[in-house]
Parts: sequence; C-alpha cells; structure tokens
Amino acid sequence: MRTSVRYASGAAALMISVFAVYSMAASAANSGNEAVTKITGKDVSAYTAAQLNADMGIGVWAGDSFDKTQAAALKKRGVSTVRVEGDWTGHISTDGKYTVDADWLTGIKKTVDAAVSQDMYTVLSFDSDEKNAAEQKAVWQQLTESFSEYDRKLIFAGDFVDMKANVSSESMTESKTDSKTESGADADSSGSGTKETTAPKSVVKTIRAAKGGAKRVLLIDETDWYSVETDVNMMVAVSSAGFAVKGDKFTDEDADKLELQFGRLEFSWLDSGVPVVIDNAAVSSFVKNEENVKWAECFAKGAKQLGVPAVFGKLGSKDDKATSALLDTYSQGTTTGTVIVTEEAEKGTKIADSGTIVMKAGTDGSYTASISISGLLGDIDVSKVKAIRLTGADGFHIGKEKGSDKVKQLIYPDKVKGDTVVITSSAASGTRKIYYEILTADDSLKPYTKYLQFTPQDGSRKCYARAVMMVKREEAESASEVKFTFEVYGQKAEIVSEKYYDAVSVQGDTIKPDGGYVFVAAVISGVPDDAAKTLSIRDIELISAEDDGEAEGGQQ
Repeated sequence: MRTSVRYASGAAALMISVFAVYSMAASAANSGNEAVTKITGKDVSAYTAAQLNADMGIGVWAGDSFDKTQAAALKKRGVSTVRVEGDWTGHISTDGKYTVDADWLTGIKKTVDAAVSQDMYTVLSFDSDEKNAAEQKAVWQQLTESFSEYDRKLIFAGDFVDMKANVSSESMTESKTDSKTESGADADSSGSGTKETTAPKSVVKTIRAAKGGAKRVLLIDETDWYSVETDVNMMVAVSSAGFAVKGDKFTDEDADKLELQFGRLEFSWLDSGVPVVIDNAAVSSFVKNEENVKWAECFAKGAKQLGVPAVFGKLGSKDDKATSALLDTYSQGTTTGTVIVTEEAEKGTKIADSGTIVMKAGTDGSYTASISISGLLGDIDVSKVKAIRLTGADGFHIGKEKGSDKVKQLIYPDKVKGDTVVITSSAASGTRKIYYEILTADDSLKPYTKYLQFTPQDGSRKCYARAVMMVKREEAESASEVKFTFEVYGQKAEIVSEKYYDAVSVQGDTIKPDGGYVFVAAVISGVPDDAAKTLSIRDIELISAEDDGEAEGGQQ
C-alpha cells in the first residue's frame, strides 16, 4: 500500500509526516522482533538492542572457573547468556595513567571466549569500589577498545555514572493531561511521568568515542537510567527483588504478585521502548521442591510472554526440578509482548473519554483515591458504557481493604453500589497515578459514514488514529486513489492511499463490510495525547482516474 502526504500546511504537515515515518519504523521493528528468536547464527551485527534482548533468554552468573566445558553444559540445558564480573581494583597502574594490567585482562577474555565458543551472550560487568572519575574514564576507554573486535553479543554492564561529577538532583518533565479529583471534577495534574535529568554526567560518552564503543550495547541499572545519556544501544537492568516470595508454599497470591511485577515492567519500561533484563534473579527457596517448580513455571511463563531475559545468580544442577521447569517453560513459551489480559468487556469498544486520577497518601502508608462515577462519566450516556478501564504501573486494587494489586482493573458502572469507588495502592514507591479510560460500545460501521477511531494510549501517552469509511466495491475498484482530509491544531492535512480492504479490526474484533461493500482506511501512528484531542477527519474522497489526470494536467 502506498500512503503519502499530498499536501498540508504548517504544524499539520509536520505532524502527519512524523506520524507516517513513525508508523513505518514501528512496523519494521515489530517484524524484526518476531523473527529474531528464530535466528541462531553468530552474525548479530544488524540486531537492534531490542532484538538482542529478545534473543538472550535465561542466563546465569559465571564463576571464576568458568570455561568452555561449563559453557557447553549450560548451552545444552538451554542457558543462552552468562554474566561475567570484573573488578579492576588492584589491576591498574598507580602512576595516574590507570593502565589496565594485561594479565588480568587476558583472564577476563578467556572467560568471555568460553561463552563465545558456544554462541552465548555475555554481559560483561566492570566496576571498582575505589575508583574516581578520571580513573573510571581511563579504564572504561581501555576496556572498550580491548573488546572492540567482539560482536554485539557482548554487552557491557557496570557503574557508568561518574563518581565525582554525578547529578545531585533530578527534574521532572511531564506533559499536562486531564485529571480527576476525588469528586470526579476536572483538575490540573502532570501526566507522562517521564524523568529528565539536568546535565547528566557519566562515562557513556567516553565509551561511545572509543574504538568499538559507538554501537556497543550497555546494560544500565534502573537506578542510574536517568543519570546517563541514554541512546538506542541500551537496555535497563531491573531488580529481581519484587519476584521473591516467602512462606511454606507458592500460593495464588504469589502468582498475582509475579503478574503485578511483570505488568510494572510492561508499563514502566517496555511500553516506552526500553529493553529490560531481570538481573541477579533467584529461584524460590521453598522447603518442598514442588513449590519451587510452581514458582519457576510462573516466573518463566511471564518473562517469556513479555520476551524479557532473566540472568540468575545461580542455577540448580541438571537434576534440579525447579531449574529444569524454569528452562523448559521459558524455551517452550510464546512471546506476546504483554501479560495484560484483554477482558470481554473491552472488546468492540471505543474510548469515549480518558484522564488521570491522582492518589493521596493515607495514615497507614497506603495511597487511595475516591472517585465519583457520575463525575468521570459527565455527559456520557451510562447505558452505553461497557466499562471504565483503570491502569497504573505502581499497581492498585478496588476497595479500602488490603487486596491483591493489579496494573489493570475494570469498573462496571451498573454494578457499583452508590456513586463512589475507592482505589487503593500498597506500592512502596511510584508516581501514584491511575489512568482511566471510559469504554463505550463501538456502533457498527455504516456505509458512507466517516469514522475516526483511536486505539488505547500506550505508556508514552500516544495512540493510533484510523480514518475509515465503507463504500461500494465497484466505486473503490474504479478509483485511482482515496484522499483523506484531516484537521489538527486548526489546520488541514491530506493523506493519499491506493488500497481498499475486505475487513478491518476494531479492538481485536474483525468487522466485515456489508455485501457489495469494502473499506477504505488510513492509519496514523504515534499520535500524542494533545494532538489526538484536536485531530478530526474532515473528508474521505474517492478520486477517479479521470479526475486525477485532469488535476495533474491543470497543474502543468
């Protein structure tokens, strides 16, 4: 399908052009991510950080004696990544030049080469407890150049933040969005949650400027993410602490806890396009091993669903049932990109309104918000509302009492007693914001009626917009192109398409046209929240070959 911008003016032209480019880039990235897990060769030179991440699988920290024999045994079991630790303390010169000891470096390379021999990924972490900023830069430059000939399966990790030039404070830059107070009335609140540091200081520029460092993938600890100059060749290492469980057995509550943690990764990082590695993970330690097997299966299923790799501090022997369950479940699982289940009430709906609910601290340490259903709905006909969808990366539950936190909950207005619903979050930290979307039934599409449909916003508060209209097949077949006229920020912009469709998808449901009809449609992706509020479809016009020829002749 050829889609092009015919003409537009000012901000509208720029916006439509950017959206179209974003759409093509996203499609290419998605197709690559789907194929990457099938690639087993050593040539990963063209892999993006996301593709590398999707291919890393389950990993383990390598010990001092790690060699090719151990690497082969791990690879046979299904382990595809190893983490190698390198502490340069005592292995650099004291003359102020910080020259790295060649023998120490040779030993590190021997360990890395053992992993390379089995076509495994290596997370190579360097650090020192006694470093200063000058030492840190000098050592990282040497290390980067020393490993410059290794391919992109070698990933650097460690402390990249300058010791004495670190940022002392953070500033929050957040886009404005509609919010609801406890009564449900509109209030002004910040929304995106995107952090932006002031003048970050790290060794990233030193690594990028060194030989072999420009495209070396760096694994950044989540606590340092906003203190470094982030780029496309980075992944974030998140703590595995939230996946730890206690007690005598693995319960449904434990399963909910793991689901919540994976949901947080999805909302906080993956939805923003940041590849995630769960670092220093540990299999549960229940007395009865069958309970550890349950944990392993639950963890591996969630990680594989998201396509997130996990590197464990240690793994059990080949006879350990929990480790076998972990590796088997992950290798046999399917990546869908989400752990959030689409409920029946969400299907076949459109978003009639959306906004933000800000939670407030309580005396017991939890955060709550009381929302008025009528206040949220406003003028929306309640009989057409299928559900109110609530999402929040910190996790929350409905009601005042202690409950199992989720990253998504649905409220059904017809089942609410009274008008007030209380939302509670027991998260120890976070933004304390809940996003709401009012879902109403999406009426059947009618012939020659222009529709502009929006998908739910992603974690960066962007969505897809689609203009669609049902027309007679014979008219679509005789037309040379279809012209879609949009209005955004008060200005017009046009997109031209040359294709029609026998069906369209709405919220996961396939909708077919009436007999003898087809759909014409144009999609714009990556629409920011503020632009979506002003975007409208003015006209959808079928251009015949004769009209197109006359227009071109007139222009000449």
